[in-house]
Amino acid sequence: MIRIVITIVGLIALWRLWGTPYQILWWAILILIVLSWVTTLIIRKAAMFIFIVCLILAVAGIVLSYVAPPFDEQISESKINPEGVTYSDDKENCKKAFLFFINAYSLQWDADGNRFELVGREAEQLKEYIRAGIENANKVPDTFLAKIHPFLPEEFREHLVAGWKLYLEGLDKKDESIQKKGVLLLMQWEDFKVDNVDLLYKSIIKEPEEP
Repeated sequence: MIRIVITIVGLIALWRLWGTPYQILWWAILILIVLSWVTTLIIRKAAMFIFIVCLILAVAGIVLSYVAPPFDEQISESKINPEGVTYSDDKENCKKAFLFFINAYSLQWDADGNRFELVGREAEQLKEYIRAGIENANKVPDTFLAKIHPFLPEEFREHLVAGWKLYLEGLDKKDESIQKKGVLLLMQWEDFKVDNVDLLYKSIIKEPEEP
């Protein structure tokens, strides 16, 4: 009688767990149900032990099926970090940071690396680009960067962002020595960027293709 009750509980658990993330538990219960009935004809004590384990897993599965959120909600939540920012938001902020930094570079340097001396409105525009780039960069979590490249969080923070911060500080203080320190960090970022330019473009800059 007890075997029949446990089997019924197990079948209920299989029904409740179908289509949930707990597929390992689903298969464990199914295997134990089949195994317990097979071993009943061979070794009674072993079969009873298997039945008890099956009952425990079945009860746990039923409880989980009611407590855990639906599978589609779990997939949706997995794309959100603790601050409630989605993966697409992280990509957009990272893309904006890169574009602002590119605009800042293009405003003061040409393709050959020659530097222009900016004054007036252009000088203020340069600072605005850098500040906007830093602001967006600060919104990008390291977890997003690490998914693209394991070294990207360090390169992004300590070379790209830190370089522009120092350069901006040098501009505000009109101190070329601070600006040069920033440029040296940016040059280290350039070395990393050259080696990974295709990866960075496809992962951050490139727009997804229309289906």
